[in-house]
Amino acid sequence: MTPAGDPPGRSRRINPRSTRGLTIPERPTGIVVGMNDQLFSVAVSVLIGLAAVALVLYRQLRVRQLRQGIFKAPLILCVIGVLQIGEFCYSGGAVTAAGVVSAGIALVVAAALAWPRAQSMKVWQDDEGVWWGQGTWLSVLLWAVTIGAHVGITLLVPWLMGETVVGNPLTTGLESKTLLLYLGVSLGLQAWFREQRLTTASDEESSREPAGLR
Repeated sequence: MTPAGDPPGRSRRINPRSTRGLTIPERPTGIVVGMNDQLFSVAVSVLIGLAAVALVLYRQLRVRQLRQGIFKAPLILCVIGVLQIGEFCYSGGAVTAAGVVSAGIALVVAAALAWPRAQSMKVWQDDEGVWWGQGTWLSVLLWAVTIGAHVGITLLVPWLMGETVVGNPLTTGLESKTLLLYLGVSLGLQAWFREQRLTTASDEESSREPAGLR
């Protein structure tokens, strides 16, 4: 039925200054809230990752005594990273093909960049036979490449595989939760490569000692 005064088959004209009779579509609050939660989770992960990067750089640049067989910091980062990924999966986060592929590529890159960083560190032995080490500016540059590689992989792989969310500049998948594990693996392998370097140097030093002093 048409209201009185309106011709049949013709829509009723509404006063543009009045909101009476207008139906305002409701916003999909569930989707909006879910997206906000995801972005908040990504922001927290980024802040934690930045704090971890700052701590790593600080430890790399100061003079430190090098102890063989101690991988405490890398182990802590790896454990927190695994827990972070587990919490993401347990809470119903989307584990997509792009997330798995980017995580795998990131770990390979983490391993590849660990060796040149270990070689870039300055190491020396004092008169008491204690080894000391300190990162150089080349080490910092290689760490910047390491972090940039993770960011690039995190953003590029989902885009290449067609899984980037339209209108969302941040990735909210599994790949956004791998930074701490990435840092832990790369830092642990760097420490292992550095330890091999110290072992080789110690062996060479021992071989140069006179036979009577051994």
